[in-house]
Amino acid sequence: MAETIEKAGETKVWIPDVPKHRIREMAKRIKPVVTFNGPKKSGPHFIKPVDLFEIAYTWDPKPAGKAVGLEPLCDITTYHSWAYAGFFKPTIAEVLAQIPAEHINKAVAFEIVDRPRTCADMNKEHEALNTSYHVATTRLYTRKQ
Repeated sequence: MAETIEKAGETKVWIPDVPKHRIREMAKRIKPVVTFNGPKKSGPHFIKPVDLFEIAYTWDPKPAGKAVGLEPLCDITTYHSWAYAGFFKPTIAEVLAQIPAEHINKAVAFEIVDRPRTCADMNKEHEALNTSYHVATTRLYTRKQ
């Protein structure tokens, strides 16, 4: 559910409220990518499906296949809710809900490329942090032409 705050007459929406059926439609076409750095699997991979709404897809992801044929489309700022500031727990639904309209039809994948790792990182975005959100940089990908 989207959270809003009022500030000096303007409303800030952290995560847009997108119907679940729309998120499910988008998830069929726009897939999460995780970069692995291990001896058996390394580089960007698509991952095996997880619950779109309840599971942090970055927690113990299982590779499903190399993410090939992609090129960066753009980087966007995404917000991710938390119950405890020490747990960064992005869901697929949170990312999909925040893809700008002008990129929805071009994007085929996404990857969180930067996230808060220290208290200092979290404090850079104190307004979001104070309303229980972490801020990340998410890269959208399109198919190579």
